[in-house]
Amino acid sequence: MYAELVKLAARLPTGLPILGTTATAPKDVIDNILENLGLPKDCERIKVSNEKMNMVLSVRILQHEPESFADLLLLFDAEGSDEFPQTLVYTNERQETEKIQDFLRDNTPEGFDVEKSFEFYHRHIDEAQKVDI
Repeated sequence: MYAELVKLAARLPTGLPILGTTATAPKDVIDNILENLGLPKDCERIKVSNEKMNMVLSVRILQHEPESFADLLLLFDAEGSDEFPQTLVYTNERQETEKIQDFLRDNTPEGFDVEKSFEFYHRHIDEAQKVDI
């Protein structure tokens, strides 16, 4: 795919600045792109990390039937809503998102602000609610 860029670059006026962007290409792919475009390896680059120090991905093996949502109770390991980390639970269906919110609200231990601790977010909520969330 990147090799096709050479054909495009050949049609551009000589000396025209070229901007290439990528979020995920490893060094060897970047070097290959530069080579294919005839750019020097030491050409000017701006590199910004996409590392998010405040985010963690957690994957767990379910211990209960998925329809029970019981495995989500581990989210309550924190002491009170002030210690509850912001958590995103992704689902494929809006109805399931709303069921999970209801389940978590129904099973919230004391010390959590039930109304503020759990919100569903999908395209069918109004804009003001999206901003609040």
